Amino acid sequence: MKIVCLTAVHQRREITGIFYQAFVDQRVRALKEGIDLSLQVVASEPEDIALANYYGHAPAEAPNLPLGAKHNTGLEHAMAQDFDYLMQLGSDDFLCDSFWLNKDVQQALEQRLPIFGFNNLLVMHATERKMKTSNFLRPFGAGRLIHRSLLDSAVHCKPVRWKHSCTGKMHQRGKGSTELLPTKLIKPAMHEVLSDVTTVQLWEPNKNAGLDYSSESRLIWVHGMHKARCRVLPGKDMVMDVKTGSNIHSYEKLPGDELSQFQYDMTCEGFSFVRTIEDAYRGRGV
Repeated sequence: MKIVCLTAVHQRREITGIFYQAFVDQRVRALKEGIDLSLQVVASEPEDIALANYYGHAPAEAPNLPLGAKHNTGLEHAMAQDFDYLMQLGSDDFLCDSFWLNKDVQQALEQRLPIFGFNNLLVMHATERKMKTSNFLRPFGAGRLIHRSLLDSAVHCKPVRWKHSCTGKMHQRGKGSTELLPTKLIKPAMHEVLSDVTTVQLWEPNKNAGLDYSSESRLIWVHGMHKARCRVLPGKDMVMDVKTGSNIHSYEKLPGDELSQFQYDMTCEGFSFVRTIEDAYRGRGV
C-alpha cells in the first residue's frame, strides 16, 4: 500500500518544520503497518522551497494564490508517482500517533474505499494553552484519503452539468449567490476529456476558499454520489489542526467545545509533537 500526502506550504516555517519532523515519525509508524508513506510538497517562496529540500522533500513550485491552482500543481507532480491513495494534509495538520493502528482506517484501506475521512477535528491554539474539538457535517480535507482510481478519471476531464444528473434544491451560499445542492445524484454527470491531457484539475483553479467542497463536488460530478461521496469514519481525535495566528480560519472563528486543562493534557498524550509546538511557540520550560 502506497500513500502520497499532498501538502501546500507558505511561510509559517516554524510550524512547517515541526510538521516535517512529525511526518518522519508517521512514516515509520506507517511502515510498521505495511504502508509506504511519502510526501509531495508544493511551495511558493524560496525559503519554503529550501526548507522542504532540507528535509528531503523535492517540492513542486507554484504561486501561492490562487490556492486551487497551487493544489492542482502539487497534484500534477503527485500523479506522476505510483500510489494507491492520496492523502491531504496542511502544513499545520497533524495525525495522532496511533492513526495507522486505528481499526476503522485499516478496514477502509483494506476495502479500498474510494474516498474517506473524518468530521471530528481537534483544534489547538499554538500560543495559548487552549484546545477544542470541532464537529462538521461533512468530512474536512485534513486527513482525507482519495483512491487513485477516482483521480485517474477525474483530474483530466471537464464535468458538464446536465439537468437530469441530480435532484436537489437551491441553496444559499453567502450574499447574492446560490447553487444547486445535490441531495440525490441519480447517475454520474457527462464529462469530456480535456484536450490538454497534461492538465490536472481537482480543485477549482481560481478559488482560495471552499477547496474541500470544490474537490469532492468534482469527483461526485464525474463518478456519481454513490462512489465519490466521502465516507465518514467514526474515529475521534485522529487529526489536529494547529492555529498559529496566521491561518485562514482563526482559532476563535472555528466552532467547537473547549477542552478542560485535564482533557488538554490527556489529548496531548496521543500527539507526541504537541510538546515541541509548546516549546517553539510558548517557550515551555524556559
